[in-house]
Amino acid sequence: MVFKDYTGYEQVISLKDKSYAKILFDSITNASKFYELFNDKQCEKLDRLVLFEYARYFEVDNCTNFDDVEGLYYIENFISEVEEQEILNEIECNPWDRLSRRSVQHYGFEYNYSTNKVDAHIPLGIIPEWIKMCIERMDPISFIPNTPDQVTVNRYPPGAGIPPHVDTHSVFEDGILSLSLQNGITMDLKHNDGRKREIYLKPRSLLILTGESRYVWSHGIAPRKSDIVNNEKLKRGTRTSLSFRTIRDNGPCGCGYPLSWECDTWLDLHFATRTEQKYNYETYESIATEYSNQKKDPDQKIIDFINDQCIGSIVYDIGCGNGRYKSKISDNFPYIGIDTSENLCKIAKFTFNTNNIVSNILKIPVRDNICDICLCMSVINHLSTEDHRAEALKELFRITKTYGYVVIKVRSLDSTKYSQQGVFVPWKEESIEPYQRYFYIYRDNELEETMENHDIAVNIVSKEYTSSGIIYILQK
Repeated sequence: MVFKDYTGYEQVISLKDKSYAKILFDSITNASKFYELFNDKQCEKLDRLVLFEYARYFEVDNCTNFDDVEGLYYIENFISEVEEQEILNEIECNPWDRLSRRSVQHYGFEYNYSTNKVDAHIPLGIIPEWIKMCIERMDPISFIPNTPDQVTVNRYPPGAGIPPHVDTHSVFEDGILSLSLQNGITMDLKHNDGRKREIYLKPRSLLILTGESRYVWSHGIAPRKSDIVNNEKLKRGTRTSLSFRTIRDNGPCGCGYPLSWECDTWLDLHFATRTEQKYNYETYESIATEYSNQKKDPDQKIIDFINDQCIGSIVYDIGCGNGRYKSKISDNFPYIGIDTSENLCKIAKFTFNTNNIVSNILKIPVRDNICDICLCMSVINHLSTEDHRAEALKELFRITKTYGYVVIKVRSLDSTKYSQQGVFVPWKEESIEPYQRYFYIYRDNELEETMENHDIAVNIVSKEYTSSGIIYILQK
């Protein structure tokens, strides 16, 4: 071969019935130099004009797909060690944005972590050549549905993780790609029906999420110092990853999985607002253990009220958290806890052996008139619109039997330090990047006004002002 002595040459691939061949090099740099020297020039040894197309061709012969996770692909050695080091060198030439658990860089478009959005009308500038080379290598792979135009570089110190999540449906198209550099890591994937899968991402590997694996399965990294791979304990080191995505110009996602709790379009149109999704559901899922450890004992007057009811009365605790009310209620009262946080439900089950349902207060998945007592402690405060707060009240009374009781506690302006009603309350305020929780703080008599305005007819048995809010006992 004429070019075999050129620096970085690895091999030539001859293609059957094709009038051209492919030349592979060990790095982007050497391939680029070769292209500049020989493309569209007369070659003396061949005595002809030679043309090259720098297409970053990649044979996907080391690709693994998974029967149990539809649309998931994994490619080992997507780049070489030389290419990996070149990319790392380029990354180090650019500034980092510091988050509490990792550092990030954005290319193409900036991802806003406070809104989980990307402004498609404000590009960051031209994508650098070293990223373009990676994207060009992805282009020939048939099962990558879109060409990426947004890249986030993440730098994780040893032991750092990232909470389970699904990339926002309405912001990104199908196809999320993650290129791992420096060190390996175990990624955890979970379907919303409970199925799980672990994948160890080796350095220089590419993980591709498409279809169901992109839209329905969550992916995350558990914070720990090591991983067990093939019965071997592997210590974690600093890891850099490149996430390649294709942005959408907002609007409904059209993902094909509309009945999914991960679909923000579905949630926005039918249930939770993005405020509730990010600052309540995702926050409590992330802080579940710490939140449970610091949660105080339940209100004794509410416990006394329940224990004074007829033996066998069925209690539903909506927004049960770690199940703390179960610990004080007599065993004579069947108890069901419902919460949007799966992790809190697991803690409740482990700690108090509760029966739990993971669900949203706006659509409680049980039949009408099922319980005698329905508890809802400071949960309605987390709903960000008047309509949602009214719908939640209707759900509480729907599942409660006629003449049954709904016990509600709301945070009020008089019981808090806040002067406005819609506030964000940090969890562990001293943290560099604390998790935020959304609260709507009630005015006195506002709950009664909401019930009247939405034709929710109930009897107010009692109303008590406490240092932490207002407690209502209502009868259906």
